[in-house]
Amino acid sequence: VVRNGDYYRLNAPVGSWTDITSFEQTCRRGLSLAKQGQEEEALRIYRSAVRLYSGDLFEDIPIEYVHCDLEDWCLPRRRWLREMAQKLLRDMSTVMRSQGQLDAALEQCQKALQLDPLNEESHGEAMRVFHAQGRIEAISRQHQQFMSLVEANGDSHEGAMIHKLYHNLMH
Repeated sequence: VVRNGDYYRLNAPVGSWTDITSFEQTCRRGLSLAKQGQEEEALRIYRSAVRLYSGDLFEDIPIEYVHCDLEDWCLPRRRWLREMAQKLLRDMSTVMRSQGQLDAALEQCQKALQLDPLNEESHGEAMRVFHAQGRIEAISRQHQQFMSLVEANGDSHEGAMIHKLYHNLMH
């Protein structure tokens, strides 16, 4: 740990392993493999990344050490990692859906929605999985669930992508 005035930072020795760096690298590697059409290898890498993400950054530290009067010093990094985890789960779902692993794909969507119930892309992927399963009523429920959450949060600008996807899947 290195002190610079009132601030401290971790100065890990070269070659040190950290879960955050490994998580980010693994997510990127999985996405690269999926884009190259190497789906089985991508899923293997994605599963490794899922094991590395154990929740929000510093979620187990008492709040008085994370928050101060001016700002939550780790909030931007925490959000970035959570968004990366959501994308990881959606990407896994997309690959699984393309392989016909529909129950597993839906499970990944549900995990992504646990991280952020208002995430439009995760709701959209869940709707695609339901479509692949032939569950038209579930598509409607997912669409309605998203719209209810948006309404409850007072964000009238959300939902354009979901409306378009809903229309396309239902016709």
